[in-house]
Amino acid sequence: MADKMEDLAWKADLTLCLSKQPDLLKLKSLCKGRKIPPDCRPELWKRCLNVVGKPDPLVTWDGLIDMQEQDVLKEDCILQAAKLKLLEEDEEEVARDMEGLITFYCKSRGEKYRSSSGFVELLSQFIIIDLQLSEVYNCFYAMQSKFLPRECYREGKPFHLFRQLLQYHDPQLCSFLDSRKIPPDLYAQKWLRSLFVSVCDTDVVHAMWDIYFLESDPYLVFFLMLVMVLNAKDQILGMSTKNKSSIVDMITNFPSQLGVDDIEDFCTLSQYYADRTPQSYKKEFQPFLFGSKITTSDYISNSLCLQVSVNELLEAVKSPSNEGIRFFLVDCRPADQYNNGHLSTAFHLDANLMLQAPSEFQTSVMALFATQQQAIDAGSNAAGEHLCFIGSGREFEDQYVNMVVANFLQRGTHFVSIAKGGYAALHELLADDLKNNLRDHNPKGCIVCSPEAGISSEDESHELSKGDLSPMSAPMSPKTRMVDKLSNTIRNRGADVKERLGRLINESKPQDRHISEKDAKGKGYRGVNLDIFSIEDPDETPSSGDENNESVNIDTWIKRSDVIRHFPCSEITVSGQMFSSYILLTMTHLFILREIVDKNRAGWAHIQSRPHLSSIIKITSKRKHPDLITFKYGTSNGEEFNVTGSQRFLIPNSKQATKRIKERILKLME
Repeated sequence: MADKMEDLAWKADLTLCLSKQPDLLKLKSLCKGRKIPPDCRPELWKRCLNVVGKPDPLVTWDGLIDMQEQDVLKEDCILQAAKLKLLEEDEEEVARDMEGLITFYCKSRGEKYRSSSGFVELLSQFIIIDLQLSEVYNCFYAMQSKFLPRECYREGKPFHLFRQLLQYHDPQLCSFLDSRKIPPDLYAQKWLRSLFVSVCDTDVVHAMWDIYFLESDPYLVFFLMLVMVLNAKDQILGMSTKNKSSIVDMITNFPSQLGVDDIEDFCTLSQYYADRTPQSYKKEFQPFLFGSKITTSDYISNSLCLQVSVNELLEAVKSPSNEGIRFFLVDCRPADQYNNGHLSTAFHLDANLMLQAPSEFQTSVMALFATQQQAIDAGSNAAGEHLCFIGSGREFEDQYVNMVVANFLQRGTHFVSIAKGGYAALHELLADDLKNNLRDHNPKGCIVCSPEAGISSEDESHELSKGDLSPMSAPMSPKTRMVDKLSNTIRNRGADVKERLGRLINESKPQDRHISEKDAKGKGYRGVNLDIFSIEDPDETPSSGDENNESVNIDTWIKRSDVIRHFPCSEITVSGQMFSSYILLTMTHLFILREIVDKNRAGWAHIQSRPHLSSIIKITSKRKHPDLITFKYGTSNGEEFNVTGSQRFLIPNSKQATKRIKERILKLME
């Protein structure tokens, strides 16, 4: 009896509050932990969507129902009305009203109606509560502009963002779905475009929308979806032997298991994950997903992982409280750049070590994790579970930072992000007082203050003669000097790593080592002035893989009679991800096999591509990383070449591999 009296008193307070046009914070506080009564819901939704007192837009409608796609819309409205479990006469009226409102919406905005738009599902939830038609339309319109992301279709930008969030919080699950070629749009498209109307019962949707509107955060839906997937993790991973469609169907239908009593905990958990995610994405993604400003940039789809603004990074470091996200900053620039200016809290992990000295790189990574844990245990403001990698901000150098980030993701490391704009953006933000804001800042050696400081004359590339069978045989004296420097650096780093383990933040100063941005210019090939076998930093474009992705047994293919040689390697994508692969050389083709990441299919690979040798117009290597090989493909038209794609590989003993491939190309030319 006491509980019932309390509920009645609370409902009276809510009704009074709604009548006085309260702000959302007051409403949110009053409704926290409570189920909204159905008779209070219409007024609550109108307040949250800010449509109270809005004029009736339908007075401008001519009432014509004459769109080209009218028959499709009418059928969709009839089907949706049938799902609402109304009386037959009410069902017909609801279907008719929905058709009219959506027709007006599409015509007034110049949009073509599509069944995949989610309009019918969304509108149906407003039309079945106690609202006038004009209020239904205003609520629907407000929701479309404020709470529904644009491009809720296959490969749309919202799903690129969702994948980054999933990768941030559970890279293992994200990797599993990627390996099975299950992008988020395959299972979450219905969720997002209808805000769960298409997969949940009406009472569940209403309870979810109550909280969604009160939070007034359009990005909360991404975390509602995230919790859906994370809760199903064990079931998803347990279906590793099932086919792709079975996994997609299981994930898609997971929200249908929710009941009204689950919603409060479900939304609370979603907010928990939202609070444990860097907030930069909201500002960065706003013009892509919400509001009136529209951009066509590929920022979302081209980003390797979640990006964090340097403003948020610095705020987290400076914050004296224990609330919010704590970053552990990893500076991946070369040693000479780090030593000429860095944040005092940054741990130095030279990205170049990953290729130059893999064992030293692994030791440094172990030191990183140990130092991070020490800092967390000590309660340091400067460190937390969230790893944020920072590069120079210069694209030709930061490709190595991307490789390091991809390596951490492949390890299954949680909470991995990258600082947007790198050191250049950080330098600009702190420009008012660089001496105090940056440790060891040296204007003469800083790459922002003195851009030429990061370029070493020792890094100049060298031409190769057409008759040289190896694209690796550049003059070696500068190379030898670099190897000597590298050896000294590694020896010094050995002592540094030991010191790091006993300190909170790394402040070691390794020997100088530089990265080149200059390219080699080779001699003519096939009668044109194009350097096919050279040492340079080529511009890269993604190569086109085999669309069928044929699966083959690696051992069987290596032993095929037409395979002359095979070379184990790692293919490196444009984003820096590495995949264990094999290059198979035949008389006329290269076959690129990428190992399948599935313990149940060990020893098998997908045929990623099969370029004809005559399509290889260029083979290049890095002056600093001779085992990093790029194949450029194209077609010839007289004396001109059209580059159609490229692939990059890390090939152990690349000198032998490129020599054999070059020999076969030259043989075909005879």
